[in-house]
Formats: sequence, C-alpha cells, structure tokens
Amino acid sequence: MTLLAFLGVALLVVLAGSRVAFYGDALAEKRGWGRTWVGLILVAATTSLPELITGSSAAFQGLVDIAVGDVLGSTLFNLFILSLLDAVSGRVPLLGRLHPGHALALGFSLLFLALQGAALWWGGPLLGPVSWYAPAAFFLYLLAARLTFLYEKRRSLGQEERLARLYEHLEAAQVVRGYLLWGGLVVAGASFLPSLAERLAEETGLGAGFVGTAFVGAVTSLPEVVVTLSAARLGAFDLAAGNLLGSNTLLC
Repeated sequence: MTLLAFLGVALLVVLAGSRVAFYGDALAEKRGWGRTWVGLILVAATTSLPELITGSSAAFQGLVDIAVGDVLGSTLFNLFILSLLDAVSGRVPLLGRLHPGHALALGFSLLFLALQGAALWWGGPLLGPVSWYAPAAFFLYLLAARLTFLYEKRRSLGQEERLARLYEHLEAAQVVRGYLLWGGLVVAGASFLPSLAERLAEETGLGAGFVGTAFVGAVTSLPEVVVTLSAARLGAFDLAAGNLLGSNTLLC
C-alpha cells in the first residue's frame, strides 16, 4: 500500500513538474521577467519546498546535523543535476547555451556557501535565538533577486520577440493560472514524498542506515530533477539552470 501511494504521488510530481516547466517558460515571456530570473526565484521556490520542509522538520526536532546535511546534500545533488543537462543539450555545450546572467546567480550561490561555512566554523554572535547568518542570508537573497531581475531586463529585444511568437497563443492570465495550478500540485505531492519515502524505507528494511537516508534525500530532489529536465527538453536551458542555482541559493 505504501509503495502504491509512493508511486502515485511520484507520478503526480513528474506530470505536474513537466507542466511547471512549460508554464514557467511561458511566464518568463508573458511578464518579461526572463528565464533566468523565473528559474532562479519562482520555479526554485516551488521545487525547493520538499528540502525546506524536511530540513525545517529536522531542525524543530533538534536534529541540527540532519537538517544541515539535508540542505548541503541537496545543494551538491543540484550541481550534479546541472551536469546531466549536457546529456540533453544537443551538440552545443551547455555553457554555450546559457545566458551570462547565470554567472551572477552562481556568484551569489558561492557567496551563500562561503557565509554558511563561516557560520558553521566560527559561530559568531547570536541575535536572540538565531545566528547572525540568518538576517545576513535573508538580505543577501533579496539583493540577489533584485540584481538578477535588473540584469534580465537588459535581454535583447530579438530574443523577447522570438519568445513572444512561441507563446502568443496563450493569454497572460491563462499562463498565471496554469502555473499556480500545476505548481500547487507539485508542492502538494512533494510535501508527501519525504514521509512516504521514509515509511517505505522502514518497511523494506532500508531505513536504519545510510541507504535509507540517501533514498529520502534523493526523493526530496525529485521535483527539481523533473522540472529541470522538462525545461531542458523544451529548450529552456536558462530556466533549467536557473532552477538549480536558485534552489541552491534558497536552501543555503
């Protein structure tokens, strides 16, 4: 029964994730936000919720090492997914297809990791119940979102016109509704995946070790894998890369 429930929810995430990639790409054109920014902020926020839920749950239970390990493990796995995009990017190398704006997003991701490493190593002063890292990371994330948005606004008009012809048959309101619907299904399905995966690991005898932990961690990354590969198959490589880099920025 648990296996059937797990497979059903996973199938829902796969189907809904492919539509999130489609409507996310359309939303980038209809609103003029750019694929990089939509992937970095909007789509990343949608696909990162499983890791956030799992990590927050572990932190509230006092399992700090597990919470941090979940976040850092997901960050490394996202970089691994980025390498898989080369397999579906065709003859042109992936880096040759990406917009230069990703260098800005990658720079912020590295800065977040550096700050997190400093907080773990040095500790530093506390601001009430939280570390100095929390407000610093919050304001840095807002700065990253703002600078990336402004950079995306400078995209060439030729690309915007090409995208407009791709999605001119869709109304802007229809695109927004579609993204909210399918994005909501991804969030709803992905919220159940960690608990189902943990229960399945226990029932199969995998839960009491590294295999069970790795299995649950891989399952929480399913939405990112699906949305990223779906975006790449649509040719929206900026959206796909932005989703992974945005997830890393948000999780850190």
